[in-house]
Amino acid sequence: IANAKAFALAMGWIARHQRRWICFVGFSGGTEGTYLAMPPGRWNQVALMDWLEHFFDGGTDMDVPLVELPKRWQALGCPEGKTDIIQITDAICRVPNEMRDNFLAWKTAHQVKYYTIVIGDRRADGGDLKAISDRVWCVRQLGIEEESVQELMSL
Repeated sequence: IANAKAFALAMGWIARHQRRWICFVGFSGGTEGTYLAMPPGRWNQVALMDWLEHFFDGGTDMDVPLVELPKRWQALGCPEGKTDIIQITDAICRVPNEMRDNFLAWKTAHQVKYYTIVIGDRRADGGDLKAISDRVWCVRQLGIEEESVQELMSL
């Protein structure tokens, strides 16, 4: 969790210095999530620290990234066009067919790329997330030496 949040912070630093928009989303089960949108020039370090400190405990339901985030897309101010979503997870989750199909249609309509980093040994193939992800990396632990981290930091 600490490494995943460090990765999120590093991605935020890159976005800030490249004057790019970024949104941090935290989730676990159900439809509850934390959203922090940071447009270029409107960086809120206090809100970012609050987002980094929060932790959801429990299982992983995909409602937030696959249903709720698309519903909130415009309200969050997400820019249209080339957009990347990066999920860091243990991939112990299910993506029902209807959820998958709706998300894939939304992803195509909004030109969104979805990348998944799976941490741990239990779902070395990415599980249900393979069907929605443009790319899946399976790693034992998250670190700067990982190909996934290096490639995603270069987006």
